[in-house]
Amino acid sequence: MTLSENAWGKVLIVRNSDGKAYSCTNLSLRSSLGSYTCYTAMVYDKDPLSSHAEGWSQYDNVSLHSRTPSY
Repeated sequence: MTLSENAWGKVLIVRNSDGKAYSCTNLSLRSSLGSYTCYTAMVYDKDPLSSHAEGWSQYDNVSLHSRTPSY
């Protein structure tokens, strides 16, 4: 996740077959990018396994959520 402002955020990556997941909620400033970032560990999802990622953010009482397709 990359945010331009210092706001609350959460990232989740989930393996679809068994629900194995990693998350992060501690966004930190990356001065080289000029933004706040949060990274997770990766799940093993070599074919035929698949996974998806989700992200949430809240800033000035606006909540956002996004999810990738399974890949």
